[in-house]
Amino acid sequence: MIASEDPFTFDEKVKSVKVKVGQLFEDRKLTLLSSQMKQSLLSQVQDDICGLSAKKQNGGKVGRLKFKSFVNCIPLKQHENTYTLTRKHGNNGRLHLQKCKQTLRVRGTKQIPEDAEITTAKLLKRGDDYFLHVNCYRFKKTVSLEKWEKREKLGLETRHEIGIDLGIASQVTCSNGLKVKYNLPIDENIRKYARKVSSTEKGSNNRRKARVKLQRAFAKHRNRKQEVINKLVSCLDLFCTDICYQNDYVAGWQRIWGRTILETSIGGLLGKVKTLPTSREVDRWEATSQRCQKCSEKTKHALSARIFRCGTCGHEEERDVHAAKNICRVGMTEGDEPEVIGDVVHAERVEPAYKTPVDMKTAAMMFEVLKNIPFVKVSLVVEAGS
Repeated sequence: MIASEDPFTFDEKVKSVKVKVGQLFEDRKLTLLSSQMKQSLLSQVQDDICGLSAKKQNGGKVGRLKFKSFVNCIPLKQHENTYTLTRKHGNNGRLHLQKCKQTLRVRGTKQIPEDAEITTAKLLKRGDDYFLHVNCYRFKKTVSLEKWEKREKLGLETRHEIGIDLGIASQVTCSNGLKVKYNLPIDENIRKYARKVSSTEKGSNNRRKARVKLQRAFAKHRNRKQEVINKLVSCLDLFCTDICYQNDYVAGWQRIWGRTILETSIGGLLGKVKTLPTSREVDRWEATSQRCQKCSEKTKHALSARIFRCGTCGHEEERDVHAAKNICRVGMTEGDEPEVIGDVVHAERVEPAYKTPVDMKTAAMMFEVLKNIPFVKVSLVVEAGS
């Protein structure tokens, strides 16, 4: 495709392609790729070229297109045609690919709900392992009803709003006093394998083996961070009917606290929260850490000051918790309305109440769930006399 004069007019019905071997080209037949796989690969290359063009127009550095000796992703655009996934007993299944006579064993099919509609998929190669990423669709009303049934079993109230403040010392601070810290440092094996890759000869078999080990180490580290983020967001979504967050500029934090942002993946956590249908966004420039929630007057504080002290009314409170409460207040009164699903009615735009018996009950239940998540340290800040 890249060797053709125009990749956007490339014929996807081609039966052979030119492969660069050294300085020469030779024709090789395509025996295993079906017509739909060819169309998907062509669309993927075209989308990548469009993305590089947009990046270049925005001032980014883009190099010339290079030949690839391998493909790590094959899109499968239609279930029961391009591919067929059959579920067996337990966690096993069978995968049949178009133009492939032998079926492949698949593990992990229990992750797909029984009532889900399977659509597109991607066959991925990471290191020496192969993965199948399947896109599924479920009715929003069904998912929402399952959530509310879980809330009823736990004895939760019909309404509980919360504000979350993201930070560096404490990654997540909630308006009900919960402070969540987690940190997954770079594994020493990653550094060791990176040095091994740089010391081996380019194109050698030893370099390929070292790259596979490096990819596995990175995948293990990435999966651990993703597991922590998924469990945090799942806990917030279950216990809270409305989640207010501030759209912080995490990319700017990366330039100052690069290692901390890498080891905590705060940007990934914020992106997950944004996808929740019950989330309410607060503007980035809202002075949530400076405005007093009692008298609404601003008092500037240095980043090193961890206690908020109002210069007008004298109100004092832990800074991150105070900011989270302001985020909750602004989100519930001014933030964007969350998506309404089925018969679920979200909380009205009212001033949220703090430290009520219901609020502390939910905070205690969330504390019990969060403390069991690996790599997570959680604490509960309670004011005296509350």
